[in-house]
Amino acid sequence: MSGVVEADGRKSAATRPNKVSATPDILMVSRIAFGEYDGVAICGFPDNTAAAACSMSAAATGAFSRFETTTLLTAKEAEAAMNKANTTKTKSRRHTPDATG
Repeated sequence: MSGVVEADGRKSAATRPNKVSATPDILMVSRIAFGEYDGVAICGFPDNTAAAACSMSAAATGAFSRFETTTLLTAKEAEAAMNKANTTKTKSRRHTPDATG
């Protein structure tokens, strides 16, 4: 953000190439933020590998002091994950030594 301020805003997101929009993936929205992060972008990717590749590429530029990727699920995906978790859960088994040691 300091580079944008020092350039009187001339380095705005609108005037520099967007790494995400240059890929076949979808930049859904990007915003300047106040708080822990200077910006937030919500992107759509065909799979987690593509998302990770974009994240690694952006982080490798050195332009970010902190970079984080969070996977978002649709309600349908979350429901499927909950159903799968329910069918694959294991019961907690507490092992205690028997009387014979």
